Amino acid sequence: MNFPKQEFTLTWCKQPDVGIPKPDLILFLQLSPSDAMKRGDFGNERYENRHFQEQVLRQFNELMQDENLNWKVMDASQCIDDLHQEIKSHTEKVMEQVGDNPIRDLWR
Repeated sequence: MNFPKQEFTLTWCKQPDVGIPKPDLILFLQLSPSDAMKRGDFGNERYENRHFQEQVLRQFNELMQDENLNWKVMDASQCIDDLHQEIKSHTEKVMEQVGDNPIRDLWR
């Protein structure tokens, strides 16, 4: 599926989330499209094709340039136990840091 270029802009992608509570942490489990294609049932969903997934990954990479957000990129191809420990570690650290900080709006 191809989206017209003007519709698949970063601004377009961000619109549904403008004004929601800003997350304290964003965990991005990164898996290359070629690795994702090796997993069972890839391609059964409407947007599971290499071209679309590459477009989505480009948009996420652009979103991650926002230094006002706390992105943590993790290798989703690692074993589940290692990934679990990494997620737990990042989450516990952020929970300690945020305490009673005020909740802010996202992208306002």
